[in-house]
Amino acid sequence: MSPIGRQGENLACQFLARRGYRIISRNFRGSGGEIDIVAQKDNTLYFIEVKTSASADFGYPEQRITEQKKTRLLRTAREFLKAFPQQDLEKVFSAVSVLRLRGRWHIETFHDII
Repeated sequence: MSPIGRQGENLACQFLARRGYRIISRNFRGSGGEIDIVAQKDNTLYFIEVKTSASADFGYPEQRITEQKKTRLLRTAREFLKAFPQQDLEKVFSAVSVLRLRGRWHIETFHDII
């Protein structure tokens, strides 16, 4: 992972924690791919893809989540749930966009991306 990607994931975890999410797993790898963050808040389990950019020159980070990426996220989430069953929780696929604009980090969440 690139240094900017690692920084983005760290910022995303801090952002989520401040909003009451409990980070359960980071960088969960399955045969389908990787889930950057698995977090829980209340009765919901969030599978989170983090996209980070140092500028908006080439668009916004969340625009880089392709249909192929969504398919891999879904497959990897199924593997996570086999390894760590969470039957009583609602499941949501989310994205966190981390973007540096004019020297400041801007973080935004997007739910139900799949």
